[in-house]
Amino acid sequence: MGKSQWANGFGVALLVLELLLLALPVTLLDGFGLLMLSRPTGHPDYAPMLVGVLLASVALVGFWRLAFGFLLDGLTLHGAPRWARWCTGTGAVLCLGALLIAGLFNRLNALAFVGVLGLPVMVPLGHMLVVSQRVPTPPPLP
Repeated sequence: MGKSQWANGFGVALLVLELLLLALPVTLLDGFGLLMLSRPTGHPDYAPMLVGVLLASVALVGFWRLAFGFLLDGLTLHGAPRWARWCTGTGAVLCLGALLIAGLFNRLNALAFVGVLGLPVMVPLGHMLVVSQRVPTPPPLP
């Protein structure tokens, strides 16, 4: 039994709302972080913060490619390019590593701080993954 058009439209509206309220502010914050880190300082957390922000930027590029592809390809991630999956996976590993670092050492260092800020992006990513698993792969065209 297929989903109704109403449920499908509600899911898309919810995903767009998640993207606007969660992922877009994180993306803007990452751009602001890159702008602020354009000039090196003597602070000891400068290098880890720069590495974290650069990794987050790569992850966000992959995430937004997955998000637009998901919306334009019929609510599925089956046709997403490998580079977007790898980039987004880098961001997911960064977030999980940040939680591990913050939990084990009981200290929120610069790299962990950047990773924790990526956690709001996990909500729309999880939404896309769950919906994509329910959508069957269309048969190839003859």
